[in-house]
Parts: sequence; structure tokens; C-alpha cells
Amino acid sequence: MYKFKLQPVLDQREFIEDNLKKELASCKVLLKEENAKLNGYKASKARLMVKLGHRKKKKATISEIMLYVGFIEQVSRDIEKQKTRVLQVKSLFDEKLASLIDAMKDKKSIEKLKEKEITSYKLKNLKKDQNFLDEIAMQRFNTRR
Repeated sequence: MYKFKLQPVLDQREFIEDNLKKELASCKVLLKEENAKLNGYKASKARLMVKLGHRKKKKATISEIMLYVGFIEQVSRDIEKQKTRVLQVKSLFDEKLASLIDAMKDKKSIEKLKEKEITSYKLKNLKKDQNFLDEIAMQRFNTRR
């Protein structure tokens, strides 16, 4: 039976690939969560803007308007911070994806080598079997004479 000499290397590369897939999946979840937070901040700002518009129509006091403006400014700062966070997580996601692609290429190269060696092994065995059968046929032919 054929035994691939580089099987431990292939196993290690599969292990690395599996770990990178898990890391990429968790990074994807984190990116989704961070985007959801950003969208929440944007929705909050939109609601505050609508409320401020209603308050202005109802002749609100300056202090009320200033309070709303302060809230809106704070939410705007939160949005900018969250945009930065989303970009950081997106960058991390892209790095993990690139690492995974490299790991998959590394594993694929070893798998191709394994397939090539198995094919070679099978061809050698087939040749041996064919030579054995040819030898038997020659012996039968010679004994019939």
C-alpha cells in the first residue's frame, strides 16, 4: 500500500487552513456586528434630526434646541469612531482572507504532489502486474511448444 511521505506536512497545512477558516468566520461575524452598530448610530442620528425638526416647528426654546444639537454632535462623533472601527475590522478581515487564500494554495500544492505520486505508484504497480502476466504468458507459450 502507498504511503505519502509528506502526509504530516499536508496534515499541518490542513490544520492551518481550518484554523484560518474559523478565524475568518469569526472576523466576518465581528464585521457584521460593527456594521450593525454603525447603522444603529446612523438611524439614531436620523431620528434625532427628525425630532429636532419637529421641535423647531413647535417653537422650542434655545436650550432644548442646543440639547438636541449636542446629542446630534455626540452621535456624529460616535459615527466617525464606528466608521474607523469598521475599517479596522474590514482590514483585519481582508488580511485573514489573504492568509486563508495563501494557506489554501500551499495545501493544494501538496495535494497535487500527493495525487501525482499516487498516480505514479499506480502506474508502477500496473506495469509490474503487466510484466508478471506477460511472463506467465511467455512461460505457457514456451511450455506448449
